[in-house]
Amino acid sequence: MLGVLLVFSCAPSRLEHYSLPALPAAALLATRGLQRLRDGDASAWVWRWMGGVALLVLGAGGVCLGTGQSFLRRTDPIAEIPELTGVVTPVSLAFLAGGMLLLLAVRRRSARGALAGMMLAALPLAVIAVRAEVAMEPLLSWRPLVRAVLDRTPPSAGIIFEAPEEYQVVGGLAFYTGREITLLEVPGFVPPTYLSEQRRAMFLPRDELQRRWRAGEPLVLVSNPQLVRDAPPDIVPAPSRVVFWSHGQWALTNVPAGRP
Repeated sequence: MLGVLLVFSCAPSRLEHYSLPALPAAALLATRGLQRLRDGDASAWVWRWMGGVALLVLGAGGVCLGTGQSFLRRTDPIAEIPELTGVVTPVSLAFLAGGMLLLLAVRRRSARGALAGMMLAALPLAVIAVRAEVAMEPLLSWRPLVRAVLDRTPPSAGIIFEAPEEYQVVGGLAFYTGREITLLEVPGFVPPTYLSEQRRAMFLPRDELQRRWRAGEPLVLVSNPQLVRDAPPDIVPAPSRVVFWSHGQWALTNVPAGRP
């Protein structure tokens, strides 16, 4: 677990699926812990540690219930999505119920009670997390941007993506558009050895983008979602038209409005 989770947690560039190799180890360790509790092999310090966890869960539930909604309302851009404040109460109740049950299980040295307490906190949180992800679509999903691009530009327009170093995030853009996406060259990017020969085919040089843009080839530039900009990116020359903007991400085109 440490070899995977610690290393990738410290890396400045990472994706969620990097932790997947550690999950089997986490599942095995958790199962072994439950077996020890069930068989009565757990020492007193294990139960004390679990009691501390129960108190932390209870404390988190109390803090969340007392200040969670006001905190979200003060946090941009989350404050723009009122649906998210609705998850605060169920999250708090799940923590409080799970923490209370776990604390009772620790007092009675009940392995089944401890498992039930942890499940009571975890299972509702999984459902709530999915609901929150749906509510967060305007911030996290490519779909709103793609809708604007498809509605306001012709199908012949090529889509250029200002890729970050984690250029795989283009997957969502490609999925929703159903079209080929050209990756813009990443400044200072050193490709891994398995991409060395494909680099020129994968990434469009920036001077080539500007040449095509000035030549009038129908193009759409989708900016890097990891770079929040208050003004349109200066990657492309004028003239350009804003197709989409949301929380610092831009989609620009050289196609005039109304052109088929």
